[in-house]
Amino acid sequence: MNLVEQFRKPTPEGSEVSVIWEPNGTLHQDILLKAGPIVRRCDSYYYDLDHVASTEESIKSLLNQWTKLVKSAVVGETIYLPYGFDDEYTEWLKCDLLPESSFEIIFGMSHTEGWSFMPSDFIQISSELSDFETTDLYKNNSLTITQKKLLEDIELSSQALEKT
Repeated sequence: MNLVEQFRKPTPEGSEVSVIWEPNGTLHQDILLKAGPIVRRCDSYYYDLDHVASTEESIKSLLNQWTKLVKSAVVGETIYLPYGFDDEYTEWLKCDLLPESSFEIIFGMSHTEGWSFMPSDFIQISSELSDFETTDLYKNNSLTITQKKLLEDIELSSQALEKT
């Protein structure tokens, strides 16, 4: 059994969007982001390097900032929520708030390097992000979710993290 299988945790029941930390002792392939049918595995390495107390605290802070941005979004606005931090790029969810208070979520990336900002402090970088691009893997794959449901799902991820 490989490390991913050995440390697998269930996604919160009923959630469409979730961030799950599956600590495996390597800081690699241990964060799982799920949004609808799309599942993306990434590393906790930069979360561990964050200036907050622990990897868990860094992820909690990231989710708290997600909540802040989702709550304050206005119709027609696009917000960017990071989840994957790598040496040469970062991975983001592009969230467009539609008139019916639903977000259209699209997976993608930016050439902003993962070391250039901390997961626990991304709001300014997010507001200045100008090079978001959808990768071929995720083209034509989006998720529509209500603002209320997205906030509930972020909270479920925070609660699941506390059980780690």
